Amino acid sequence: MISYHPDKENHEKEWMYTEYWRTVKTDDMDLMAKIICTFTNSPISWKENRKGFGGYRKKENFIECNWIALDFDNGIFLSDILEKVKEKIHIVGTTKNHQKPKKKELPWDRFRVWLKLEKEIKNVVEYEECMKWYAKEWGCDKRATDGAKKFRPCKEIVSIKKDGELSKIDREEIKIQKMDYRKFSAEERTMPKFISEFLQFGVTSGDSRNLACFKCGLHLTRCGYSAEKIFDMIMNSPIPKDNSNFVRNEVMRAIISGARHTG
Repeated sequence: MISYHPDKENHEKEWMYTEYWRTVKTDDMDLMAKIICTFTNSPISWKENRKGFGGYRKKENFIECNWIALDFDNGIFLSDILEKVKEKIHIVGTTKNHQKPKKKELPWDRFRVWLKLEKEIKNVVEYEECMKWYAKEWGCDKRATDGAKKFRPCKEIVSIKKDGELSKIDREEIKIQKMDYRKFSAEERTMPKFISEFLQFGVTSGDSRNLACFKCGLHLTRCGYSAEKIFDMIMNSPIPKDNSNFVRNEVMRAIISGARHTG
């Protein structure tokens, strides 16, 4: 699966690439490679805006992905990564700045690696944790890990492997905020202040809606709240945008994902 924006002329204009994304659900890696070299692209699919003219690129609209794209900008040799992925299903393409000097930086190898995952990711929190793990372990760009990431076209495809190993969904562990949960109680409807603010005021800057639901699931589970109770509180708060089945399913998935991190 791959998403792309049909505009091919304005790759430098960031504002052009928010709406109208198209998703192609395909296992044809030659087609994917062609899209990667032709259009602004992403492994992520996003739900449509109200106009229904295509995907609206923002992390709150994350639907799913079954590939990840790792961006290597400097300090990592292409030959080393090609050796690392030689047994994995992959597509590797160099970017337009490959081996070119960039400001005061050396002319490093600059390239992108697409890896096919062992299963689909359907939650933006899980996706971002997975991407942070790969950034840490593989040395790719840490800035290219969010659930609304797009990539400009590659210049040239240098390696494709159509049969081989699927890549695991390893995840960077969430750092659990140290807190004495004994002073909070589901029976008394007490909870950490920042969770209460989520439920009262909705999403704050720096948090996506899915991440807010994830945090509610994590911390409220530790306070003794059931998943069903957490769900009811979130759905009666300003956090969700609407009460659609899609949103309700996303909320419950994020709650369950957060609860799994309680240990």
